[in-house]
Amino acid sequence: MTFVRYGVHSIGGFALNVALLAVLVELAGMHAAVAPILSVAVTFLVCFPVADQWVFSNRNGPLHRRFVAYISVLTSAKAISYVGYVVLLLVGLHYLVAWLVASCVVFLTSYRSHRVLRQAVAG
Repeated sequence: MTFVRYGVHSIGGFALNVALLAVLVELAGMHAAVAPILSVAVTFLVCFPVADQWVFSNRNGPLHRRFVAYISVLTSAKAISYVGYVVLLLVGLHYLVAWLVASCVVFLTSYRSHRVLRQAVAG
């Protein structure tokens, strides 16, 4: 059941992230290579409470340690996907399609990392 919740959480986070990315690029005029940095940061802050309270309901360990674990997994995963995203931009892919492709990699790799780190934080 946790994996299903993680999937729902990830889809919601992805939708928020894409919406923010489109607003930053299309309305705010931010460069497509820079906008994901801000959209990801906002998405992290919005999605952490959902992940902490609903997805991974075993809230063992202090809140700040759980937050650091969550941010660590997603930051490292997003850094990897960001490189792929920029490469896809450079080959001419539309920024939203490039973000979708790069984000799929993050989803497939980050679930297991979250579980391992949360267990480590719980001690």
